Parts: sequence; structure tokens; C-alpha cells
Amino acid sequence: MSAVETENRREIARLPTRPISLEDRYDPPANFLEIEVLNPETHGFAGKRYTDYEVRMKTNLPVFRLKECTVRRRYSDFEWLRKELERDSKIVVPPLPSKAWKRQMPTFFRRDDGIFEDDFIEDRRKGLEQFINKVAGHPLAQNERSLHVFLQEPAIDHDKYVPGKMPSGIPLTARTLNSHQNDSQRIANPRLEVNERRLRPIYDYMEIHNYRKALTEIDRLLKKQANFTACKALKCLVLLKLERPEDASILANELDTLASATTRAAAPGDASNMDENALTFFSQYYKDLRQYDKVVWLYEAAAKREPTSEEFLCSLFMAYVRMKDYKNQMLTAQKLYKLTRKIPYYNWAIISVLLQIDENSNQLKQTLYIPMALKMLDKEFFDENLQQNKPYGEMECLLYLHTLELKEDFSKSLIFLNKHLELLTKAATNESMLPAYFSHEKPLIYNYKAGNLDVTYHLAKQYLIEDNYLWNWYEVLFDTFFKFDTTKQEELIKDLHEFILTTPNQTADLRNIHLARIELGLRWQLTRFKNNLSTLPELASTYLTNSFFNEIISYIETYSLKTTSLVMHDIYRAFEYLTSEDRSRLHKHLINQLTSETSQTNIQYLINILYCARLCGDIHHSWLSENSHSLIQKLLDLVNQSSTPLHLSIELLTLIVNIMDETNQSKSELYTLLDRTYDKDSSNFDVKLYMYNIALHFNCITIMKDLFERLEIKNIQYYSLGYLLTDHYLRIHSNYHHIRSFFNYLTNLLFVYTDDSWGQIMFCYKYGNFLRINEIRTFSDCYLSYSLIYIQSLIGSIIIDLIQNGNRYNSIGKLLKYSSSQVLFDHKQKNKNNSLHSLFYKTDNNDVLKIQDTRDFDIWPKIDYRRLRFDSGNVNDKPIETISYADRILIENSGQTSYQSPSCKDFFLRQYQTVDFQQRSTLCYFRANILNIIYTLYVDPSISKTDLAASSISVVHMPDEQVFNSLKIIINDYEQCIKSLNPVETITPCEIQSILELELYKSIPLFVQILLEGITLNMTAEASSTPSKISLTNTIVHFDKIDQSINAIIKQLEQSYKLLLKKLENTSFQKRCQETTDNKNIDFLNDLSGKQSPLEFYSVYTEFISYTYSLYLSIKSILATLFNKTSLLVDNNDTTSNRASNTKKSKKKVNEQQSSNISNENENETKLWNQLEKIESLYNEQWTQIIENIRKYELFIRMQAKVNDNEYDRLEKELIGDTDQQMNKSKSKLDENDNSDSSSLSTMTKENNNNDEQTSSSVFELGKIVMRPSTVHTFALGYLESFIQIRVCLASKQKTLQLRQQSST
Repeated sequence: MSAVETENRREIARLPTRPISLEDRYDPPANFLEIEVLNPETHGFAGKRYTDYEVRMKTNLPVFRLKECTVRRRYSDFEWLRKELERDSKIVVPPLPSKAWKRQMPTFFRRDDGIFEDDFIEDRRKGLEQFINKVAGHPLAQNERSLHVFLQEPAIDHDKYVPGKMPSGIPLTARTLNSHQNDSQRIANPRLEVNERRLRPIYDYMEIHNYRKALTEIDRLLKKQANFTACKALKCLVLLKLERPEDASILANELDTLASATTRAAAPGDASNMDENALTFFSQYYKDLRQYDKVVWLYEAAAKREPTSEEFLCSLFMAYVRMKDYKNQMLTAQKLYKLTRKIPYYNWAIISVLLQIDENSNQLKQTLYIPMALKMLDKEFFDENLQQNKPYGEMECLLYLHTLELKEDFSKSLIFLNKHLELLTKAATNESMLPAYFSHEKPLIYNYKAGNLDVTYHLAKQYLIEDNYLWNWYEVLFDTFFKFDTTKQEELIKDLHEFILTTPNQTADLRNIHLARIELGLRWQLTRFKNNLSTLPELASTYLTNSFFNEIISYIETYSLKTTSLVMHDIYRAFEYLTSEDRSRLHKHLINQLTSETSQTNIQYLINILYCARLCGDIHHSWLSENSHSLIQKLLDLVNQSSTPLHLSIELLTLIVNIMDETNQSKSELYTLLDRTYDKDSSNFDVKLYMYNIALHFNCITIMKDLFERLEIKNIQYYSLGYLLTDHYLRIHSNYHHIRSFFNYLTNLLFVYTDDSWGQIMFCYKYGNFLRINEIRTFSDCYLSYSLIYIQSLIGSIIIDLIQNGNRYNSIGKLLKYSSSQVLFDHKQKNKNNSLHSLFYKTDNNDVLKIQDTRDFDIWPKIDYRRLRFDSGNVNDKPIETISYADRILIENSGQTSYQSPSCKDFFLRQYQTVDFQQRSTLCYFRANILNIIYTLYVDPSISKTDLAASSISVVHMPDEQVFNSLKIIINDYEQCIKSLNPVETITPCEIQSILELELYKSIPLFVQILLEGITLNMTAEASSTPSKISLTNTIVHFDKIDQSINAIIKQLEQSYKLLLKKLENTSFQKRCQETTDNKNIDFLNDLSGKQSPLEFYSVYTEFISYTYSLYLSIKSILATLFNKTSLLVDNNDTTSNRASNTKKSKKKVNEQQSSNISNENENETKLWNQLEKIESLYNEQWTQIIENIRKYELFIRMQAKVNDNEYDRLEKELIGDTDQQMNKSKSKLDENDNSDSSSLSTMTKENNNNDEQTSSSVFELGKIVMRPSTVHTFALGYLESFIQIRVCLASKQKTLQLRQQSST
């Protein structure tokens, strides 16, 4: 094996220290692009001198027409390229080397040769080479024609150059078969040339997002050419960008008529046709509306008009790809192949067959789809009985192997591989996309799965002898050996042990060999426990007794000197099946190392030893309880030493906090120490994460949000780490505006990455990289669309809107019609029963979740002492989860239908994650069912989405038979979900226990019972094919059942409130607030910390009271409309000023209607309205008491943290959201007090800063670390923000309730 090939394999498959996430593997195909700028030459004389450079390119990227080419370019050519890319591409173009104006001055000003000096030319050459490699390496730049012209054309003809995009990979259309030829044809056609030129200014304006200018240009163009279809399609798109959907919809309807025509409107090339450009723009309009079915319809109609158009058929295929319509994908690809006889299209048809496997049962997989794909491949390429087969390439071989893997026919796969592998991997052109280790990995996997274990064993040994750096081959070696029967193991055990325990010659890095020896011992332990063996082979028993323990110690001591906190992640698996005696012995040895000479001189070693000792679990915990004080003091002394490097002092402080946390010391002191550590290094992720964890303990969501932002989590990381906020935003309420913005960002991020994923899939078709399609589908469908974090943000955004703005019937109806809300409820439209069950579960039994846990808990082991530790216990009770390397690779390649975060793939991390995920998924489903009930009562499903979003008038939605049936199904789901709500103690707090203890969930179905049991549809009264709305003519009202339901509601609301008061009375914070003594030493942070704090109780109460209040408004509005009580249906959208401006005439009319209704209503109706008023009175009474109590909380916190009135008022106004009128009224007062306010604020700031300086010191002393006054102040403001927001929310609902009562009296 060559040295180059060995090095390539090492780069591809390094020994992993921890699981590799999908994001780490989510990279483009393994291609290369090499560009050199060399051989500069200076030409001409005097003022006409110039220097050009040889630009040499080598690549195997399909997007480039030539694989090797050499051109010469001047500096001005590089400038031209940069300007073209800045104008046409969406990338940030790097700068060029400077023009060096001083060197271009006349010679009498200089003493050198200026820009023609050899040193300057060499520096410029290096800069130009760096520039062109950065540009050409960007995927978006590779599609720009300017780059291709620059790299591959002998000379750049600026007059004939036409800006545009280049085709990517396999030619998709007739146009992309020969780009230069087609460009000349388009320019030769006068009509096409004129149309392209006229649209160019519009493109430019849209490129810079100046849509108003683009619209002006479009209108100007349509005045000259009214039938310019492409321009009209562009206008649709621009109107949508300008948030004018109604105007865009009107124009789109006109274009729909033209697009549905079966024949052309005019001759080819005429602007009035629905040509390719018009279809591109119009389809983009529907893509922006996310109406991908309309895109399919557009290209289906286009393909009918021009059935031989390769361009339209390709676009239709891609539209089917976006819709996941695999059957039509296959049919369209077959049409393309018959039309063009191009092999890539035939491959499209085959992969479309294989993609249908996930949609159907395993039986169809083995009997229909896989045989069909194999038959298609054999027929066209690999049938040995046919004398004439079409030439096949690498992609066809990979597709055939992939199909055989799905069939699990590994013997045939091995035969096929042996026949074709050498031809593909030993290509002289070095253009193969197959990785270097392909020729090793596939034979190992196929032999292992085919049962050729002896061959697999010796192959793995051979590969490790050639290069022992690759951990994959160690895995295969162990998998194979421990799959042998007992006889074969006894035969090979000596050979295996000698191979693993013998150190190869000329081995620079022994780390993988050390880990292989530890893995050998772990495998023997697993064999003993898995097979319940009392004895092992003598060699294995001897190894476990003597060598295994020493190997663990040797690895820890050797590699603890090299990197901080890495050894813990490598070694923790070896601790799992150690006996209590071995774990005690190992812990004793590690503790003895703390006083060794190495620990005294090497701080890294000391840190790693302590982290490894923590893995011993309760043994280490017991030791810490006795020695923590001395250990912490020792570590603090090291921190205070001036010789300790900064990064090591940060590690030491983090470890000190960990020890203090494990020994239950003050959280305030922990946070203070971390705060001081953060001052030393504000970029350390672990410090910021630890501060977040303590802020979570303190239940201060505002501080948590601030620390979350400091973590600098970006883009796709939100879907693995966003749970740091989404798990708690509804448990502890805070600034609703900030929460809503965060949820909106997460949901919008989904759309961006989903579109990008589908774009990547389409590129996979273009490049022929079919094996990557399954991986990207998993990423899109599981990691994004069904991510728990996404579902939390989707549901949370609606709940926050409901809490903050759901005060009136009309406002609730409007917020449920938002496009962001529709995303959730679109799932119910897919089911006839309108249930959301299929969004969360794969089966009807609620046993297999469809929601995916993408949360990455791999960030916690270093922070949380409870992770990666093994306490004493019966090792026989531990689950044994083993999966071979071959099975793992095949699962990843087969297109698994679920996604697991790196931490979830590891049992030891997952044990803290699985229960928590189950709880939060059930809680999401529980909340989704509540929202589904409210949505069903407020939104009429018969109204289209367009009309729903455009409607500004809200009319009471009167239920019909379909609504009643939907409510029954949803209530059934709701009751089943309640049974699944099982509060289990987890590491992170969850609000399920508070919800259940306050019995807040019980009142929700009681409101629905008013309709389901109190109103019966009289089906014989009106016979109609369409469901009719309820009215007095077709319904029977059971007043007694309605009365029973309302009494049950009142009783349950009173019961929940009593439970709330009882819970609050048991909290230390409530007791502190009721005390009359002024104790300045009260630590209100600890009083508000922990699970089930007053903040959590009030937040949960506010959330659920918003649900019941919304249900109450709906039920009352339905009953008022049913009995024609129009006086109860006052327009609740009017503001106070609008109500004050109502005329006396309108008031008189309302009073007349009220008197008429009163005279006509019967006794049952009167009793009904009185009962409903009792609910309102109960709401009003409870909210008044809560508001008063929260004000006491706020006053107490203000006194303890010394928050002045100005800060408090400003915070309150921010959360209330004062109108401009209110701000103007108080403006004069603020101006008068501006000087005093500023002086008092500056005084307080100075006091806080002085106090902070007094409490801050460069030297850390145990027991003298006091929280800064500014930090206490910040926490106080965070708590005040939460309490004020809850109070403001209840006050706004109470105000609306009182106004409604006044208007109805």
C-alpha cells in the first residue's frame, strides 16, 4: 500500500473519541479542485508593461467542462472576475491583493522597479492564488459562468460574454447539453435576446432586494408589452415579496388560466407564451407560498403542451421529488430515458423505485421494489446473458451494490464487488468518487454479513498490519472474533491476544493500540454477562485479572499528560462492568496519584485524574464528602499561582465548581465563582454552560436567555442545542415578545434548512450521488420536520400568542389563522378525523414516537457530575446493547427513518435523556390537543387557506356535525394523553408535576361537554348533503346538562385555585413575603430556585387559564348566537377610545335589542346566562387576588435587590407595551424628572460598581466569594420581568372581561 493511500485513509477514518454527529458528516461529495497561479511573466516596454500569470486547474467536479486546463490571466482579469461574482452571485467575494498605488508612481519618485519587482510579483501571485482558490471552492461560485470563462477559456471576450449560470453535474436539459452552443442559439434568436435584455434590470433590482424598483420596472415594461407572460410571472413574485398577496393572487389566477392551456398561445419564442422563463418565475411564486402541488400542476400542464421537451420533463421530475411522489418520479424518469436515451435518467427511475421502500411494508420491499430495481439494472447493464450491454460506470455499480444490500444478498454483493472493484478503484485518471477505504470496508462488511467470518477475521488483521491507525478495522476484528462459536474462539484466542498485545514496529502513536487492549477486556466482560458465563477461557480470565486493570491505569496515566478532559471520554466505557472491588481499587490508585510528583508538576495531569476518578460514582462521592474542603483549597492555590496558565486556571475553576456542586454547597457561591471565571475568559463554552445550568436552578429565564446568547449557538445548532430554552420557556414565563421572536426564528429556520435539504437532494440527482439521498432525507424529515425542538417552538408560539393576545373572541380567531399557526394544524387536515395523533406517533397505541429527539446532551458530562459515572449495583441488571460495525454502516446507508443525536446513540448518556424526551413529547402532544380543541371551535375548515388568511372580519364559528365529531375524537386523544402524563424525576425540571398537582387539565373537557352533551343535532329536521350549522331549528338544547357542566367547571376552577394557594403557601418565598421583619440577609434566589417554585406555579396557572378562558369565550359566543343574544356579541376588537366615541344612537339600539331579548327569553336561558356570569365573576375574583399577591412579590424583590422606581417603571412599561398616546401623556412628567432620574441611576450604578470592585479580587479565597450586587440586581430584574409579565397578562384579560360585563349590562 502506498504512503499516499495510507495517509488518505487516515484522514477519512480517524479514531473517533466520541460519536460523530450528522452535521459533522453533512459535507459535499469527496471531490477535488486544485488551482495554481504560477510562472509570472512581464511583457511590453515602458508604460505598456504588464504582468500575467499562468492559471492551472485540475479537478474532477462534474460542473467543470474540462478536467485539466491552463490559461494565462492578468491582474485586470482577476478584477473582472471579482466584479462579475459580486454582481451575479450570492457569496461574499474575498478581496484581491492591493493595487499598490505607491508602486505605480512615476519612476523619478521611486528607486525600485515598482509593481514589476520580483518580490512584489511573487507576493501578488500568492495573493491571487489564495483568492482564486477561495472563490472556486465555493459551491455557489462554481455555477457562475464568469468563473468558468476565467478558468477554461483561452481568452476572455468581454463583448461576447453573457452573464448566467452554468449547469451542475449531469446535464438535465437540452440547454445544458452544450452550454456555449445554446447561448449562441439564444442570442441568435432576436426575440429571446430582446426578452432577456428587457428582464435584466428587473433581475438586478431583485438581486439587491429592491422590490419596489423592480415593480416599477415591471409596470413600465408591461405598458410597452402587455402580453409579456414572463414579466407577469415576475410581477406575481415581486408582489408577494412586497407583502401584497391579494394583488399577487389576482394576477396568479390569470396566469393559471394561461398555464393550464394544452397548446401554445403563439409561435415559439413569442413573449405571450408560458415559456420556460415564465414557468420558472411562476413556479417560484408557488414555492414561496409553499404550495408545491401547484408547481407540479404547472409542469404537468407544460409537459402536456410539449411532451417532447426535455426541459419541462426534468422540471416536472424535480417537482415530484419535492412532493415525494416516487411513483410519478419513476414514470417521468422513464419518459426522459425513452426520449433521450441518457443513462442518468435511467438511474433516476431506479432510485425512484428504491425510495418507495420506506413508504410500504417490508413484504413489498422484498417482493416488489428490490426485485424491480435489480431487474432494471440487469436488463440495462449487468445481465451476463446479453451480449450487448450498455457501458456502465461507477454510479451504476454503486446503485447495484446498494440494491443488493437492501435485499441482504451479501454473497452476490461480494461476487459483484470482486468483479468490478479493481476496475473502479484503480482508475488511472484518479477521477473515482469512491473513497480510498472503499476497497477495504466493503469486503469486510460483505464477508461478515455473508457468514465468512474466518475470511473477515484475517482480512481485518491484514488491514491493521498495513495501517493500525484505523479504529474501524479493530471493531470488525472484535465483532468477528466474538461472533465465532466457542470452538473457533479457543482456536484463535491466542492469536488475537498476541496480535492485540504486541506493539508493532515503527508505530508513532500508540493510543489506538492502548484503546484496542481496553476494548478487548470490555468485550470479554460483555461476553461473560451476556452469556451468563461463570468462567471464561484461561487466557481471557488471566487478561481480565492481571492486564486489563493495568491497561486502564496505563492509558489514564499516559494520556492525561497530553490533553485536558479528553481521557474521561475515551475511558468511561471501561468502567461500566468493573466490579465494586476493581472500581474501589482503581479509585484508590487515582486518588493516590493526586499526591504524586507528576500531579505536583503537571496541572493537566491532575485535572484528568480527577475527572477519571469521578467516573467511579458513589465511591468518589463518598470520598469527596470527607475531603472536598482540602481538595478545593488545593485547587484554589493552584489557580492563584501566577505560573498557572490561563486555560488551565479556567479548567481548575470549572472543576472546583463541579466539586462544590456535588457536595451540595451554595448555588449562589457557585454562580459567583463562575461569574468571576467568566471575567477571566469570556469565550469558554463550558463556563457559560455551567452558568446557564445554575441560572436554570434559580429559575431565572431572563438570565438563561442571556447566557444562551453568549454561547453563540448559530444556525443548525439550534436544532441540537435550542432545547436549552425551548424546554423551559413555557415552564417559566418571561418577556413574551422575546419568547415569540425566538420561536419564530426556530420555525423560520426549519423552512430555510428544509428548502436547502431539498436543493441538496436535487443536486444529488444531478451529480448522480444517489447514496446520499437517504441521508439528506433523514436529515430533512427527521432532524428538522419532526424534531422535538421544532414541535416545541411551533406549539409554543401559538400558546404565547394565546396567553398574551387571546383576550377577545376576534383576537383569538385571528391569531389561530396566522400562517405560522396553520403549519401545526395542516397536519390535522391530512387525517379525516382531524386528529394530531399521526404527527406525534407512528402507531395508534402511543408506543412508537414519530417525534425525533435531536437534542444533544453530549455537552453535559464535563459540567454535570451525574453524567458518565457508574454507581455500585448489580451489573447483571444493566442492559447490554451491542451492534456490529457492519450493521451500523448498513443501517446508515439504508436510509433509516429515525434520527438519533450523538448523545442518544450512547446508552450512558441516553439514560438521562430518554425519560426526559418521553415526558416532553407527551407534554407537547397534550398541549397540541388543547390547541386543536380551541382551533376546532374557532376556525371554520370549509374556508380555504387564502380566504382564511385574508379575512379581516371575524364571525362566530357555529359548529356543525363535523365539528362535533372532531371534538369527540380530540377529547378521546386528550384523555388518553392525560393517562400518559407521568411525572418522573429527571435531571432537568419539567412542569408536568405542577400541571397534575394543580388539576388544571380537568376543566378543559368540561367546557367541551357543554356542546357535546348540552346540544343534540336533530338530523331529521333538515336533510342536507352538506353539514349544516347548529341553530334553534335543527338542535335540541339540554339546559340541565349544560347547567351540570357549568357547575362542574366552576367547582373545578375553584379546586385548582385552592390547590394553587396551598402550593404557594408551602414555598419559602411566599413565607418570606408575608414576614414583617426587614431581614437584609434573605437570599431570595434560593427561595425562588429549584423545582415547583412560585414562578412555575403562576406560569402554569396563567397558561391553562388562558386555555379555559378561550374555551369560555367560544362557548359563550356560540350560545349567544344560537339564542340570538346579540347584546353579548359586542365587537371586542374596539379599543377604549373607540368605545368612548360610539354614538348615542348605536347605544340606544343595543339597549332596545337587550330589552327585546330579555322579554323573549325563558327561564332556562336566564339561568344559563347567570351561570356563565358566575364563571366570569370567578375569573375576576381569582385574577384580582393573584395580581395583588404578585405585586407583593415584586415589592419584596425590589426591596431585597434595591431596585429603584425608575428601573421598575421602565421594565413594566416595556412589558405592558404602552401606546403612543400613553407615552405622550407621561412625556412631560418624564422630562421634568429626567435630571433626577439620571442622577439617581448614575448614583446607583456607581454604588453597584463600587460594591462590585469591593467583592472582586484576582485572588480566590474559599468561603469569601460573595455574589456581586450587580449580579443580584440582574437576577432581581429577571424575576421581576417574569412576575410583571404574568400580572400584565392577567390584568389585560381582566380588563377585557370587565369591559364585556359593562357592555352587556
